[in-house]
Amino acid sequence: LAIASTTILVAALLLVFDGVQGVLMSALRSCGEVWMPVVLHALSFWVIALPFAAWLTFSQHWEAPGLMAGMFAGVLSASLLLGMRFHRLTRRAIRRL
Repeated sequence: LAIASTTILVAALLLVFDGVQGVLMSALRSCGEVWMPVVLHALSFWVIALPFAAWLTFSQHWEAPGLMAGMFAGVLSASLLLGMRFHRLTRRAIRRL
């Protein structure tokens, strides 16, 4: 029960930033960006989330909450990177497709 309650708490926080990164990804695609969101997602999940989740789960013995915390780090970093990219793109005029 203790593991499940901690895991659900982390998952609840994860859902907020998952929604943010989904909206930002769609906003970038509407600006004509196709590959940069893919690159930023790959960076967020393969370089940040996966190693962090593995470290928390196996080295720190956090088990299921460690996996969820690693995924939280991934969606948080994706939200931040996509937000910075969107901010940079919207500072200039958007060209029509």
